[in-house]
Amino acid sequence: MAKTTASDIIKLAVSQIGVKESPANSNNVKYNTAYYGREVYGDIAYPWCMVFIWWLFYASSASSLFYDGGRCAGCTTFMKWAKKQTGRWKLKDFRPGDIVLYDFDGNKNDSDHCGIVESVTKNGVVAIEGNTSEAGSQSNGGMVCRKTRPNTVILGVYRPAYKTETTTGTVGTIVNNEGGFDLAKLKTLKQGDKGAQVKALQTLLIGYGYSIYGGADGDFGSYTAGALKKYQQKKLLTTDGICGPQSWASLLGL
Repeated sequence: MAKTTASDIIKLAVSQIGVKESPANSNNVKYNTAYYGREVYGDIAYPWCMVFIWWLFYASSASSLFYDGGRCAGCTTFMKWAKKQTGRWKLKDFRPGDIVLYDFDGNKNDSDHCGIVESVTKNGVVAIEGNTSEAGSQSNGGMVCRKTRPNTVILGVYRPAYKTETTTGTVGTIVNNEGGFDLAKLKTLKQGDKGAQVKALQTLLIGYGYSIYGGADGDFGSYTAGALKKYQQKKLLTTDGICGPQSWASLLGL
C-alpha cells in the first residue's frame, strides 16, 4: 500500500524550483545523474523533464507509484503506458499530484513535455516542471519552474495511486458524542496561527484541489490564506481568508 501522498510529491517538487542544469544547454543535472548513475551530457540524448518526475518518486521512496516501479525518461513512452492503466489516465477533472502530459506542436500522438500538477485553475493547471524555462524553450529549458498551462495543450494526466490524505489526529479527533464534528471545538483560524487545526485546514483545502506552497505544514501563512479565499469565493462565503464556523462547516460538509 502506498505511503506517499500527493502533497508529499508536490512539496518535494516545489522545493526544487530554481534548480538548473550546469553548464547551460548540457542536460547535466542531478536528476539525470541519479537516473543514469553518472553525470551525462548531451543536448539531444538526455532531456530530463520526465526524469525529473521519476526522481520525485524515487527520492520519496515511492518508485512503485511511477511506471510500475520502473524507469522512464520519455514523455511519449510514459503516455503510452499511462493510457493502458485502467482508471488512471484522465482527460478532465485534474487534481494536484497528477502527472500531466503536454502537446506543444499539434501532434497528439506524442507528448512534448510533462509536469506534476500543483493546483487546478479554471482553464488549466499550475504545474512544477523540470527542464523548462521562465521564458524561451518550454520543453528543454534547463530549469525547474512553476508554469501555468491551459487545457488546450494538455493531452491528459496520469493519476498515481497515492495514499489517501486524511485529517486523522487533527480534525478527525474533534468529535461530539454522536461521532460528528463539534464546531465548538474548532478554532477560528487566521494568518499567523499555527498548530494541528491549521494543518487540518490545509489538508482539507489541498483535498479540494487548492495549492498551498509548502503543503500542510501547520503554519497559516499567506498561501493558506489565499487558498482559503479562493475556496470561500467559490462557495459564496465571506471572502476574508479567516476560517470561522461558516467556513469550517462548508469544508467538512456539515
